Amino acid sequence: MNPPPPPPLTLNLTLDRNGKVQRVNGTATVGGTIQCSQAATVQLSGTVTQRASRSALSTGFFNISAQCSPTPTTWSARVASQTIPFNAGPAQLETTASAIDPNFGLPITVQRSGLIHLDGGKR
Repeated sequence: MNPPPPPPLTLNLTLDRNGKVQRVNGTATVGGTIQCSQAATVQLSGTVTQRASRSALSTGFFNISAQCSPTPTTWSARVASQTIPFNAGPAQLETTASAIDPNFGLPITVQRSGLIHLDGGKR
């Protein structure tokens, strides 16, 4: 009799509701936690958008790699705006975490998005 197959990889992603913005250059730092049912390398990518004025948006992208395990692991990413620098205040964070199940070779993807607050950046 064969043993039962191992359980599939599970991936949990959370977002910190508070980020930071560097006052000098307008770079935002965002983060959260990842947790996997077994050790895996996770690719985290995302977008930060913030209304800079009635007609302009600050938008930046990130793509990082992190090690994931059954213990929640903190991740963070620095994000430079491609347009207008970020400022203190509300922003939208959209994040995707992807990993390959080490036992089955299948991709696992989790997405989270939410309103965050960027602290700092007072001029």
